[in-house]
Amino acid sequence: MPDFKAINLEAQPERDALLDAWRRVLRRVQGQPELCHVRHFGTGVPAARGRRVRYAHYYRRYPPPLAQNRPLRRYLRLAAAARCRRLPFRSYAGRRSGRLPGQHFDELTWAQRGNNIPETGTPYYSEPNAHKLDVNTYARATVALSDNLSAFGDVQYRHVSYELFAPDGSPNGGKSQQTINFDFLNPKAGLTYQVKEGVAAYASYALAQREPTRTDYTDTPAERRPTAEKLHNLEVGLRHTTGAFQWSANYYLMLYRDQLVLSGRLDDVGNPIHTNVRDSYRTGIELQAAARLAKGLTFSPTATVSRNKINNYTDYLTDENSVEHGTQYKQTDISFSPSLTFAYTLEYELVPGLRLATLARYASRQYLDNTATDSRSIPQYYVQDVRLRYLWHPSTLGFREIELAAVVNNVLGATYVNNGYTYGYLYGGQAYYQSYFYPQARQNFLASLNLRW
Repeated sequence: MPDFKAINLEAQPERDALLDAWRRVLRRVQGQPELCHVRHFGTGVPAARGRRVRYAHYYRRYPPPLAQNRPLRRYLRLAAAARCRRLPFRSYAGRRSGRLPGQHFDELTWAQRGNNIPETGTPYYSEPNAHKLDVNTYARATVALSDNLSAFGDVQYRHVSYELFAPDGSPNGGKSQQTINFDFLNPKAGLTYQVKEGVAAYASYALAQREPTRTDYTDTPAERRPTAEKLHNLEVGLRHTTGAFQWSANYYLMLYRDQLVLSGRLDDVGNPIHTNVRDSYRTGIELQAAARLAKGLTFSPTATVSRNKINNYTDYLTDENSVEHGTQYKQTDISFSPSLTFAYTLEYELVPGLRLATLARYASRQYLDNTATDSRSIPQYYVQDVRLRYLWHPSTLGFREIELAAVVNNVLGATYVNNGYTYGYLYGGQAYYQSYFYPQARQNFLASLNLRW
């Protein structure tokens, strides 16, 4: 959780920003059984002994989703194989559905100055239940067009239905129980050409669509709700899968229409909301390899170099009068999208079954919002781990494999963060931002026992 710092409690924007940060922290831990300790700032705290109380402590509990929130899932998969006109032809079909019912509530369990801050502590039993139904049906077929060339195609039909209590656009800002439906048809097709033994080239195209989240409806005015996003994905690659040195290279181009991104706008309780970005894209190259350098010594690196951009983006901030002001960007970076990532594993088998490895990962700078501002970003980081594991294949005990492992994470003691969020507002015509980060542990140790049968 972010640390509170000394602030001027009479400065409304700073106090609101701080409270908003805590509201978001509380929502992030929803579903965890432990208590959240919050220090509340502001004039809404009751007076004590005739003096104005400038802060108070209280605890909130977010019960885990038990039986009433447990998803009910039914899964059915059908498969069939056939031959058509002397060509090897395989086809598959299946269906999957899931329904998630449940109330969304929290409970104020204790307050230092009384139960009238900031909510009464009553769970939201008065609101109707929220439901989400997700049904998808798919079919896939592969066919050999020649000795070296094969093709595949698949299609997915997906139906999503929300039943939720959300703002309905009425003049008084009322809410009502609503049903919102989506129907998506997502096709994919591709070709694979066998260049020679162990070497293959491939290309594919896919259309993918997804819906906004439930929160985008319940916490957003009806007139500003986002819609479903659409993605056109093209991939071309080459892979080598035999010998002591195996590798693959994949180029991808992802063209978005109405991509769902964080916009900087505020929802009904002051949180940033999602909006549709009309024109954006991601493109890059993915490289993977696996090499046997010597007897018992293997090296497995992977890297991605990418470009992730939004065209013609407008970032919104709200002033002290709740008026939104937009800033135009002709082209900017998509948040949480590093342009370079790489990782590797170097492992050596000391004796049969006992392996020592070093693992590393790197990520370049990532931005917390879509304005590509260095002061609101996660710096690049590099982390190194060391792992020792022993694999045992017992002939008895009923297990196929037993693995004992010990890992020292971040063995070099790097100080870094890998996630965060930011909040901005306008006050007196000037922009202010509060950024929060999640620091990661320095050296830490993990031991595990894995049983496989």
